[in-house]
Amino acid sequence: MIAHHRGAMLLAGQIDTNAKHNELNALASEILANEPKLIDELYGWKSAWYGDRTAVADPQVARLGPADDTIDLRFLNALIAHHADGIAMTKEIRTKSSRSRY
Repeated sequence: MIAHHRGAMLLAGQIDTNAKHNELNALASEILANEPKLIDELYGWKSAWYGDRTAVADPQVARLGPADDTIDLRFLNALIAHHADGIAMTKEIRTKSSRSRY
């Protein structure tokens, strides 16, 4: 999940202030502001629960290309696929985790 959240930042960084729709500029800004807090929390759990302090490599993310008339669509498509991956990981961990859910 650390890499997943970092992936959101990498996508948002490609469109930040370049989107044609203000909503997407706001979303990118929100992602860039809030994801680091979530990543820090995940690193904290990793360290506390497993004594693991190693850094997680950045994931490969889609290259959105130039800020042209279709940048917004490319960003939305990449973000939808990104979140679909997050949902799949969440479903998988519910059946494979050795940690108690409570």
